[in-house]
Amino acid sequence: MDELRKIVAVLTLSAIMLAFTAPALARMHGEMQDGMMSMEQSNKDMMAAMMDTKDIGIAASTMKTAGIEGMMMPEGRYTLFVASDTALNTMSPDMKNKMMEKMKDRQKATEFVRGHMINNMVMPDDMTDGKTLTLMNGKTMTVRRMDGRMMVDDANIIKAVKTNNGMIYVMDKIPSSIRTMMERMDMLPASAISVSR
Repeated sequence: MDELRKIVAVLTLSAIMLAFTAPALARMHGEMQDGMMSMEQSNKDMMAAMMDTKDIGIAASTMKTAGIEGMMMPEGRYTLFVASDTALNTMSPDMKNKMMEKMKDRQKATEFVRGHMINNMVMPDDMTDGKTLTLMNGKTMTVRRMDGRMMVDDANIIKAVKTNNGMIYVMDKIPSSIRTMMERMDMLPASAISVSR
């Protein structure tokens, strides 16, 4: 009988420990964290992590061409918002080429990067409903949380990647605040990007 009590006690203790550690383990291993948003972890810097992350090759290439690495301090922590390849592939090839061509102009490239980045690391738990995020170019985006989704402006965040120098948020479209900047820089015509859900 004592042996049975020991087994029950061990099983009960194991179940309690599992209940407390499972959510943390799920986050560490890239399971779904926030409804439709997956969380990944990389031990690389932002640029290297972007090059390794599926479905953001266009954004990675654009940011590399724009010189993002030279704009970040070695000890800095940043948050970067990028649209997925699925979203950017709704652009015509001419528009993508035009965007890459604009990245050759150092002033436009700097403005482009600053319009996608925050000068500190904003974790998913920090992104509460209604929070205003200020980008490095001074423009703002608003966080929305609804129906298990996290959004900035009108774009759903579909993936978050924690790197050794910040966070990368991947979105299903270019959010309105960034789209407005790109239209002003003559990178996009009005409403060039549609929603990809």
